[in-house]
Amino acid sequence: MNKNRYILEQLLKNDGFIYVKEAEQHGIDRFKLSYLANENKIDRIAHGIYALKDEFIDEYVLLQKTSDRVIYSYHTALYFHDLSDRVPSHIHITVPQGYNASRLKRRHENLKVHYVKKDVLDLGKVKGRSPFGGEIILYNIERTICDVVKNKDKIDPQIFTHAIKQYFSNKQINVRELIKYADILNVENEIRQYLEVLQ
Repeated sequence: MNKNRYILEQLLKNDGFIYVKEAEQHGIDRFKLSYLANENKIDRIAHGIYALKDEFIDEYVLLQKTSDRVIYSYHTALYFHDLSDRVPSHIHITVPQGYNASRLKRRHENLKVHYVKKDVLDLGKVKGRSPFGGEIILYNIERTICDVVKNKDKIDPQIFTHAIKQYFSNKQINVRELIKYADILNVENEIRQYLEVLQ
């Protein structure tokens, strides 16, 4: 198969992105990608990442493509779950303790990084869609509620109140999962209080 054609096919399949590592696994070296970028056939959008020419780049997908340990959380997850009517001024992500996020912070100035122990990193992790339709990884609605309750003092009061009211007014919430997460994250008492008052 023609290498240029293969690269373009992979770009189309992969949310418009291709990675040097991925290309090299298929016998396409980084110089070929660099050549195509210099020839204006594809765009180099970050170190080791190329995209279709003049294609709209979903920043949420791009951020996660650079690290498989990034999970959207807090304000960003609230927004994705329709529990906030404000587009977050910062992109909130959660990563494991010890993770070096300096490279991500350099690339994304509006990044807010939260660190958690590795044993709770994957708790409530699900696939979802960004506002632009790209596939992303974020915390489910129950984990997100537990996180914001646990860190209430660091959340904008209006955003917090709106999210809590919206969530607990929904008659189809998963109480069992919510209590399970609350127990693991040490916020069970607070969550039970919200359930008693707002349900």
